Amino acid sequence: MDAYSLPILWTSVLALLFSLALGLYGLFFPNGALKLVGLKLDEERDEGISEVRSTYGGFFVGISGLALLTLAVFDNPFITVGLGTAWLFAGFARVTSVLLDGTSFRANIQGILAEFLLGFFLIVPPLLVYRPGIPQ
Repeated sequence: MDAYSLPILWTSVLALLFSLALGLYGLFFPNGALKLVGLKLDEERDEGISEVRSTYGGFFVGISGLALLTLAVFDNPFITVGLGTAWLFAGFARVTSVLLDGTSFRANIQGILAEFLLGFFLIVPPLLVYRPGIPQ
């Protein structure tokens, strides 16, 4: 890896840390995570809080932590790019909801932008640095 590659990869590291922070927030502050995405628990079903901790918390902590570990320790961006692809598809799903379900674009714009930006910063820098198919 040349001297110019490390600053480029830091954008991916920062995106991974942000994704990890969102996961930690969902894991330890599930009610805050629900408020962040505009959802409420069903008071008749107490397992909802477990769903928030696992889906918005544990999943994002696990995948973001693993991507960070493989990028930093093994110099392998594969999981980072995979996570970026997942964030992009989350953004596409949100756009699809606006188009097909008639949900408010104004209410979804922050989520759409955040998901597309995270996806971009997790995919593009590693592809610039590792240049698939080009010997280094």
